[in-house]
Amino acid sequence: MVLAGAGCEGGPPAGPGRHVSPSVSSPSPARPPGGPVPAQLRGQWVHVFASGRLILTLEATTYTLLTHGSSSGDVVVNGDEIDLFDAQPCDVPLPGGVGRYRWTLAGNTLQLTPLAEDPCPRGEDLANLQLTRG
Repeated sequence: MVLAGAGCEGGPPAGPGRHVSPSVSSPSPARPPGGPVPAQLRGQWVHVFASGRLILTLEATTYTLLTHGSSSGDVVVNGDEIDLFDAQPCDVPLPGGVGRYRWTLAGNTLQLTPLAEDPCPRGEDLANLQLTRG
């Protein structure tokens, strides 16, 4: 008994004049390099304005920003750089939408200094603020 083989895709085998394209999925955009938020930065950070308060909560891989509205997303830390991305409601997909900041910590005071213009509105809230542990 002789068995005829079928093509990998379950359709007829490729023959002269026929081309079977392999299934190609596009890779997901790369996250910024870095790892989880270090322990000394995790927790709640607060800045008080005359018109209210800004609260930044940093967890291992996510952040939440509460001010006039709210925002949340993912975060990575690479040395003294902290990158905020995949934010709601910013909705700018990777590789865009990354807010890159230099972080410095002095006692209970955290400062975020922009490394470039943040493409999301959170930059207006965070740039060059001194936040204290809440």
